[in-house]
Amino acid sequence: MIRLRWLPVIALLIGIGLMGAAPPAEGAFRIRIEQIGAGTGGKDLGVVITDNAAGDTDPTVGSIQYSGSIGVFSITVTIGLSKPVTDNAPNYGEIHLTNVSVNASGAGVLRVTLEDTDFTDGPDGPLVVRNRIGGALGDDVTIISNGYVNPDNLVPDLGADTGATPTDLDPFPGPPGGSVGAWDPDFEAGPGGGFGGNSGKGFTKSGSYSLFNIAVLEFAKAGQTASFDSATFVTPAPSGIIALLSGVPVIGLGGWFRFRRRK
Repeated sequence: MIRLRWLPVIALLIGIGLMGAAPPAEGAFRIRIEQIGAGTGGKDLGVVITDNAAGDTDPTVGSIQYSGSIGVFSITVTIGLSKPVTDNAPNYGEIHLTNVSVNASGAGVLRVTLEDTDFTDGPDGPLVVRNRIGGALGDDVTIISNGYVNPDNLVPDLGADTGATPTDLDPFPGPPGGSVGAWDPDFEAGPGGGFGGNSGKGFTKSGSYSLFNIAVLEFAKAGQTASFDSATFVTPAPSGIIALLSGVPVIGLGGWFRFRRRK
């Protein structure tokens, strides 16, 4: 029988043990790749991989690499990059979804989500989240994509790790509340041809923040391919006259500067 006077000590020891436990996977650098509706009973079929866990073929911290087949899709190479790999970039926090190369043996919709938390680079106050994307689409392929920041350090709950084996996944929850997308509305391209774009939107930093990227590719028939790169990153907010003129078209400013040079 445990004496009551020992209960505070036991509680303290339990608390210390919990503090030393591994953090939940939802707060780590992770990727989720899935064919929407291809699982049992209409669930999504895909993989969820955490950096340096089962399914990640790159031992580098801050780099996730995956190759494999999910439903009708064959993913040749998909690489996700985050801190500390991206720490030397000229911007603040960054994640990159790069070398995404997909072949489809049938019609279907593929969603790719890359996310990481606990970015601290940049001063508190107004900043800008930006997304840069580019690639090529088959004649019957379209893409919808966006890059997000969440000032409350939240990310979509991607579910439990699966390793490299495609598994039925819980429904995708979408961006958590308070998330700010670099594109408004979402970036869209296709069907077919090369594409590219760059967009940004302001947010207010107060402590740690998260970054995540969501891309959805729709293949209308078999035999189609797609490839793309997408980078989501944080930059300083415009200041002074740049902020005042942020609504002036770039073409107009260019014309004004040419006019000044002629004078």
